[in-house]
Amino acid sequence: MGLALVLCLNAVSMAQIEITDSHGKYRFEKPPERFVALNWALAEQLMVLGEMPLGVADLESFQDLSANKLSVDDSVHNLGARLTPDLAKVRELKPEIIFIGYSQRPLLRPLSNIATVVYFKNFGHRYDNAAKSKERFLELAKLFNKTALANDILRQRDARIEAVHADLNNAFADVALPDVVLVVPAGKGKRLHGLFGRNSMPYAAASALGVNALTTEKTDKFGVAQLSTTELNSLIKEHQLNTGKPVCVLEFDRYSASSQRELLTLENDECHMTLSYQQGFGGVMSLQWLSESLSHALKNWRNGINIQ
Repeated sequence: MGLALVLCLNAVSMAQIEITDSHGKYRFEKPPERFVALNWALAEQLMVLGEMPLGVADLESFQDLSANKLSVDDSVHNLGARLTPDLAKVRELKPEIIFIGYSQRPLLRPLSNIATVVYFKNFGHRYDNAAKSKERFLELAKLFNKTALANDILRQRDARIEAVHADLNNAFADVALPDVVLVVPAGKGKRLHGLFGRNSMPYAAASALGVNALTTEKTDKFGVAQLSTTELNSLIKEHQLNTGKPVCVLEFDRYSASSQRELLTLENDECHMTLSYQQGFGGVMSLQWLSESLSHALKNWRNGINIQ
């Protein structure tokens, strides 16, 4: 065997893991042992795979908004705000990889001086954000040699969503499901509410349950449209006039950790609920947890429990 061939084979064996992030391909000799996550969607994905970051940005808010859906080790460090993480703390942890999302992209250069940066643009105007979440999950699984586990998790998730769908249909066996609006109320002193639309994780969860969610054509990269109370009322009224169907207002009143929310006051109070699980970080399990929360709220309304 020639020397050139031996060297080539050795190079291949030393770089057995290849992943593709939003910038391109990366090759690794082995799964990383030390890593941090400055993006919540990626932190969720890693924890679902059983891979615990050494540190997470704004850890307290992450734990609070995950509503105990994610088990976070006590050893995980808080790395400061997501947009302005404490770079000194990141450096102290000596990570091999730093996982970032779109909001941390301006930090790419200083973070690259600390460790290899893996960047995923989790959300986009032209993305199917739920499908993109699955794609990212499987890419991360490759990095940790956990593709088989990831596929099992996805199968179990999808089976659970199907079961929730069947249970919801059973609860509404003798009456049509209402249509819904999925809303983040405006913060104090603000005028516009966030309406989740076609490109959002909550909308994808509603669709998986066969629930029609009212939306507008124009949304941001998270699938959210900004509407005033008057515009929301008009959207609901017009839909009711055209279809004759009831509309449930489902509120994400704790969606954001950074601003206090006030409950909506809309003309339609026939069905007005807040959700038990509020946060769609963008990880694959968010789709299941949001589906369970939406189903729970709708069944409460069906049973005469109107929670505001």
